[in-house]
Amino acid sequence: MMTKFQVIFLLVAMMYLVAKVILGFIIYLVTLQIEAAARERQRKRRAYLSRVRARDRELYKEAYQWYQKRNAETATVVPLPVPEPEVEEAHPVSAQIPKKRDAQEKTRLAERERLREIYEY
Repeated sequence: MMTKFQVIFLLVAMMYLVAKVILGFIIYLVTLQIEAAARERQRKRRAYLSRVRARDRELYKEAYQWYQKRNAETATVVPLPVPEPEVEEAHPVSAQIPKKRDAQEKTRLAERERLREIYEY
């Protein structure tokens, strides 16, 4: 048999849990509505931006063509550096890490020197 205070406590605890579940469900429903409205705004914003971009492409068509032509004439092809082939050895992986770092550093330095020669005045 429970005392009067225990019954009151259980009733209050049960009401608290029910209120918490109901509040959680209400917050979930509100979140769904806010998300639907945000998705609609995003859809409208993307449609507007695509219209603006299309209008700008048409409006500045000649400028874009001139820009692309100028860049095509002055573009220099910079070949990518070829990494040195890795030699597999019978050493543990930890012994290969400094060698890999040295090879990467040499590649970086060679690339810097090559770019410095190309862009030097």
